[in-house]
Amino acid sequence: MKSSTILEQIEIPAWVVELEAASLYAVLQRVKDLRKRRGRRYEAGLLLVLILLAKLAGMKTIAAVAEWVQLRGEWLSSVLGWSRLRFPCANTYRYLCEHIDVAELNQVLGVFFAQLYASMRPPPES
Repeated sequence: MKSSTILEQIEIPAWVVELEAASLYAVLQRVKDLRKRRGRRYEAGLLLVLILLAKLAGMKTIAAVAEWVQLRGEWLSSVLGWSRLRFPCANTYRYLCEHIDVAELNQVLGVFFAQLYASMRPPPES
């Protein structure tokens, strides 16, 4: 199943300990959403940031991602500025995963994490 293996294909550097969810959300809004207009109840950037935050927390399956998000709904709403009362179910994440270019996603994430890493490093001593 293509949608269940996307979590294993997403590359997140091991050195990432903490990141700003809102800035990650802004970056992920640039990833092309390949779903048809009819299949877009939730914005792809939002779904991707939820998947990645859950993955950083150790979730390995789409069902675990959905459960993790549901349990942290209030916090995620405040951090991401999400005004809806509900978050998506597992099938919504699965459908998005089937319609995302993983290479493009990894490229966007690579740039984001490289910039984050550069900003966290102390300046070189003269």
